[in-house]
Amino acid sequence: MKDNRKTPVYPLANVGMVSPSEFMDIVRQYNWQSYIVRSENEDHLNTAVAFDTEATTFFTKDGETINATEYSEKNGEERRDYEPGACTYVWMFGLCGLVCYGRTLEEFVAFTEELTEFFRKENDGCYLTLVVYVHNLAYDFAFFHKYFKFEKVFSLERRKPLTAKTERCLEFRCSYLLTGVSLEKLAEKCTKYHASKMVGDLDYNQIRHPGTPLDTTELKYCENDVRVIMNYITEQIEKEGKITRIPLTKTGYVRRECREKCMTDPAYVRMIKRLKLDPKEYEMLKQAFAGGFTHANPWHREEVCENVQSMDFTSSYPAVMVSEYFPMSSARRIDVEDMTAQEFRTYLRTMCCLMTVEFDKIESRFQFEHYISKSRTDEKALRNAIVDNGRIVEAECVCMTITEKDLEVIKYNYKITGMRVTAMYVYKRGYLPTNLVQCVLRFYQGKTTLKGVKGQEEEYQLLKEYVNSVYGMMVTDIVRDDIIYADDWQENQKPDLATKIEKYNRNKKRFTFYPWGVWITSHARFNLWTGIFALGPDYIYSDTDSVKYMNPENHAEYFKEYNKKVEEKMLEAMKWHQIDAKAWRPTTIKGEEKPLGFWDFDGSYARFKTLGAKKYMVEDKAGKIGITVAGVGKKSGAEFFQKCADPFKAFETGTVIGPKDCGKLLHQYIIGETETDLTDYLGNVYHVKQRDGVALSPIGYEIGDGKILDLLAQIWED
Repeated sequence: MKDNRKTPVYPLANVGMVSPSEFMDIVRQYNWQSYIVRSENEDHLNTAVAFDTEATTFFTKDGETINATEYSEKNGEERRDYEPGACTYVWMFGLCGLVCYGRTLEEFVAFTEELTEFFRKENDGCYLTLVVYVHNLAYDFAFFHKYFKFEKVFSLERRKPLTAKTERCLEFRCSYLLTGVSLEKLAEKCTKYHASKMVGDLDYNQIRHPGTPLDTTELKYCENDVRVIMNYITEQIEKEGKITRIPLTKTGYVRRECREKCMTDPAYVRMIKRLKLDPKEYEMLKQAFAGGFTHANPWHREEVCENVQSMDFTSSYPAVMVSEYFPMSSARRIDVEDMTAQEFRTYLRTMCCLMTVEFDKIESRFQFEHYISKSRTDEKALRNAIVDNGRIVEAECVCMTITEKDLEVIKYNYKITGMRVTAMYVYKRGYLPTNLVQCVLRFYQGKTTLKGVKGQEEEYQLLKEYVNSVYGMMVTDIVRDDIIYADDWQENQKPDLATKIEKYNRNKKRFTFYPWGVWITSHARFNLWTGIFALGPDYIYSDTDSVKYMNPENHAEYFKEYNKKVEEKMLEAMKWHQIDAKAWRPTTIKGEEKPLGFWDFDGSYARFKTLGAKKYMVEDKAGKIGITVAGVGKKSGAEFFQKCADPFKAFETGTVIGPKDCGKLLHQYIIGETETDLTDYLGNVYHVKQRDGVALSPIGYEIGDGKILDLLAQIWED
């Protein structure tokens, strides 16, 4: 059973699930020396390790215990006095293809102590770091964190750890944040090792505890969850060579790829060192940063529209990165008190401008859409605002921080009585560095040309994710609250801004410039709004990189002309970068060109209805319903409305989608040690002792009211 090959293998993938003692007996038979990755700081076991738990949720009141569904079906008053409870009833641990399971977390702690002690002896008396992947670590960590002493917990948000390392060198990592997909989808991503995520074989509605018997089907369900994780991590190790090469998040892959491409160029290194921030500038950049524009035309809200077409940009953000201009110098602060109107116009025309402005008495020129988001304004300065589903229609005073691209849209969208610039920075304009643009083009070309090519599934999947992640790499926040974990979650600490910015400026590994991300979204919103303006009253809905509209035959010319302008910009960019002129328009396996940044047909609907941002229903020509409602599962929500006699009539403000149909769960954290005699669904009683946890219960959703149509009608009549 010895295996001394240096490439990680999967010798135990078909053993099945065993007890912890059997697990240790098998592990002791192997020579693990070839699996150790040695370094100056710490040694790692270079193989896939995974962990998972199954937990049950229950609610108690006056000696009565009910399950999560029964709790959710009670009305608000009846639910009020029930105490939430939760406990784990089985855990699974996998290593190099071998899986064991136990029933209590105390058993798990004892097992890990034996396992880590074994590897310590294998590693000449030094603890060996075992990177243990958990899918959705935040959930499992809520249950087991009080059972271990942690040396370090790294978290981007409170209660959502990215990594958590114990004193015995178990380093728990989140495989969900690494992949961004469910376990079911993760199984589909594996191209070499295969284990399906079993769905429906474990009824989460049944109350269980560590004394509840589990049958063969239920245990197989539990086993496959950790097998899916191990399969994926094994493929990543074989691709990367070392487990230490696997990043913490999916954005880490593309960040590493781009860094290696860019930072091997001395000219790039010199350039990025010159691009620095100051604290005030950073604060303004944060205020100016906004994501995609998502909104609905108030005049078509709640209307059932027919013959609706959808168009979307082909990779909107990557296209902007290739073809648009960006800040390519450190900022110069402008003395706005001495700035003349002519100087201001020159800055807007020739520079990247970051500015805080005050608008006096603004009023939208258009009935069908409004650009300014109330959430992006200084609400202390906002006066007498009329707001349409989060967007400002008119106001006496608006103060906000914007770019020159934002100002261009705002001036076209609104009548403005007066405007004052209270603070301003300017940057030299230029294309993003060629090294970075080449990365973006390579990712997009690979995604396009390898789709459907036999034998290239893994490379296609990788480059597809790179295309989707390259924007995220550009907008990663550089100043976050410090999330403190010391035996438990502590209050977040505000960092010293000046210290963080100085560290950012001095960082030798940095290869991006934070303002680039601000201008990516600013350019993309501007491009989207050319479509909104062109569609006029036929425009119904937009979401970041897509528009939905009526009478498509009347608007074909706009899309044709827009794509022609994109082609001109792309060719100009290719010429400047000295890149092949066809690099931006790769060809699919079927010989079809897919130009980057073009408006592309995204489907048509027999009927379409929106109730506001992130709330719409579509029906295809076959009568199949689809919905997008923030807070409602797409599949479960569509099934709910499909059963209605008239889905479009049922889809309205005030409609309540019950817990059974909503597809979402309410999280209730349980803090502190709890004890109770719990009766499972079979009638077995077990004394449960649990240190912290989280109760999950189905939750319903009431479609909210985002309209002010009557008020708008009065405004436009006046």
